[in-house]
Amino acid sequence: MTIATSVHPNHDALSVDWNKYRLTMEGGDAYIEKFMVRFSTREDPIDFTNRKSISPIPGFATAALIDVKNAIFQRMDDIRRLNGSTSYQEVMNGLRSGVDLAHSTMNHFIGRVILPELIFLGKVGIYVDMPTLPDNQTKADANQVHPYLYAFKAEQIRNWVDVPGKEGLEFDKLLLQETYENFDTDGLPETIKSVRYRFLERTENGVTIKFFDEKDQQINMAGELTEDFITLETDKIPFVLMELERSMLTDTANHQIALLNMESADVNYSLKASFTFYTEQTSGRFGSTHLKGNEDSDEIEGAEIEVGSIQGRRYAKGLDRPGFISPSSEPIEASMNKQKNLKDDIRALTNLALSAIRPKFSSAESKQYDERGLESGLAFLGLILEQAERQIAQIYSSYENDDKIATIHYPERYNLKTDSEKLKEAAAYAEQMATVPSNTFQKAVAKEISTTLLSSKVS
Repeated sequence: MTIATSVHPNHDALSVDWNKYRLTMEGGDAYIEKFMVRFSTREDPIDFTNRKSISPIPGFATAALIDVKNAIFQRMDDIRRLNGSTSYQEVMNGLRSGVDLAHSTMNHFIGRVILPELIFLGKVGIYVDMPTLPDNQTKADANQVHPYLYAFKAEQIRNWVDVPGKEGLEFDKLLLQETYENFDTDGLPETIKSVRYRFLERTENGVTIKFFDEKDQQINMAGELTEDFITLETDKIPFVLMELERSMLTDTANHQIALLNMESADVNYSLKASFTFYTEQTSGRFGSTHLKGNEDSDEIEGAEIEVGSIQGRRYAKGLDRPGFISPSSEPIEASMNKQKNLKDDIRALTNLALSAIRPKFSSAESKQYDERGLESGLAFLGLILEQAERQIAQIYSSYENDDKIATIHYPERYNLKTDSEKLKEAAAYAEQMATVPSNTFQKAVAKEISTTLLSSKVS
């Protein structure tokens, strides 16, 4: 087996699902091209192509997860990163080129890059790297250099051997896939990028890093053949993995695919089939398929006729008057009702998926968390991010040879409710305050009102 074909069994089993989830997350024409289905063999390729060009994408599964992401993102201002080196604190706040060398704060990097991957795909990794200084470095150069972060998507984490660590999983071996730009003779980037593989292995002398191309040849970072490799003087591979038991799109991705095809059919019906058409009863006495009608006659069935506001039409005695009829609206109404049910199912299943990822409590608090499943699910996502940041802080300090490791604290409470829903709930509590004269009761209700309105904003 070559490096390019080496994949972990879990990666191989989930790769098809990951492709579905990523297309669901990104949307666009690629999503329509992949999941739009022909009505039947009677729909010719031209009609199918035209239908795809006018079909909307019902991004309800995507929108439901964006709400989850925003519920966590809006509390990120309350994350506390205490202690650590001066360099760490400055970089976390976006100074000195930021955490990704693109002037991002840690909150921005987590919210923009990491959270969507974790929620939609259920898996994402962060690599903590350190720039290489030139041989003729100055002291000023050394002071400006700091560890930085970049993400690896689920599909790029190809193979691994992991062991339990103090702050989560640690890797003995890790194989990552990455792309890099090619440049033309003028130094401009080319359209096609190249793929390489990064193999990291923990040894007695540190962590070795080797790069390979798709032909299984060892290369350097510039793509040139080499036998050299990089050794990091650390006992831990500088990679942090965040993973859920499954993607939060597992139960809703197919709902959105069904909505895509149903809405496409409805749009097609509205544009092509919802036209009135002319009907006329015939007695059979005025013509026959075996007879040739007169050139001026309009009595032969199938012949062209003229009708309109100034052009009348005669009909035989005892027959219904000619007229226009409209197609029944019942099929499209049934489709719209089913779509509404699917949209409601998406929201309900998303809430269930969020509740399912919460930690299982066996204490007396379990009932409380059962009642607040959504909030505890959000808190568990925050806990995953907090644990990842702690590992990043450890790796950061090891790169700097500094014993000052930052302490990370994420908020404990999150809320998916909108402001209007919170106000409605608070108003219901306020009505109860007047029903009981007890000061203790009123203080307890006032506390619930404060918690309802402010718990997602302050800790």
